[in-house]
Amino acid sequence: MTCRENLLKQNPDYRVDIRFEGISDDGADLLCKGKSKLLETAFINMAENACKYSEDRTVRIRVTADKRNIILFFTDHGIGMPEEYLKHLFEPFHRGRNVHGVSGKGIGLALVKGIIKLHSGKIFVQSKVNRGTTIEIALPKMAWSRWPVFKAVLTRRALKADRGADL
Repeated sequence: MTCRENLLKQNPDYRVDIRFEGISDDGADLLCKGKSKLLETAFINMAENACKYSEDRTVRIRVTADKRNIILFFTDHGIGMPEEYLKHLFEPFHRGRNVHGVSGKGIGLALVKGIIKLHSGKIFVQSKVNRGTTIEIALPKMAWSRWPVFKAVLTRRALKADRGADL
């Protein structure tokens, strides 16, 4: 079962729109080293929060990649957060004053940040009150971490082979 299916099974009134941009058909752009269950927990939490704090109960997830990272954008058009809330957003048990009866304990985003950090990733937030929030998660690609080493080894081998030297 996918993250999307798990979330919708528990919350049938939620809507999850996922769009992939510039990703190869074989999905090789989406390989990262990590624990799939932990990443799934983080992604479900992100999507659930976006739906929970949006009047239309919708999260838009955009998945893309650059040379080094897999990048996910979780966007809602919900209540948003004032600037002063953002510096405390990932602290355990912290909840904004503008949640107005939306259930939660303030644990989810602290957990997400820990999971992303464990995977050597980064997390960024942009939010406007009454307009919504976008949270960007960047995770290093699996291939990127090895490529410079392979490139250096291949280059050295090629140079030594051209000169007739042994490795």
